[in-house]
Amino acid sequence: MVSPETGFACRTVEFAVIAAIICWLFSLPRTFSMLSKLGVGSAFFTFVSVLLATIFAAIQSQPAGYDPRPSYTNANGKSAVGGAPIVTAVPIIGTGFVAGLNAFLNICYTFIGQITLPSFIAEMKDPR
Repeated sequence: MVSPETGFACRTVEFAVIAAIICWLFSLPRTFSMLSKLGVGSAFFTFVSVLLATIFAAIQSQPAGYDPRPSYTNANGKSAVGGAPIVTAVPIIGTGFVAGLNAFLNICYTFIGQITLPSFIAEMKDPR
């Protein structure tokens, strides 16, 4: 079956099996030396991704779909809310549990691997 979005045929199960095999291969060398090398690589690519996200957000003149009018009719003929983006330290009224938790976990999952690596090493019987 061809995906209408990309035009390529890709099945979820096949992709999951390929990803599982790759993860299994990378987990075979369970020495501290290899773990530290993978940790350095992971930290480097996390740094690069945060740097790129910061640069892309800084050079973008406005958010995607931004319209300075407070309310307008979009290209589909539906009424939409525009104006400046709302940025708050706490969720705005009407934010559901799933949307709030999703926003929180998007940030947490990005850095959770870096945080837990020392605790995994500390729990090893012989971390050489």
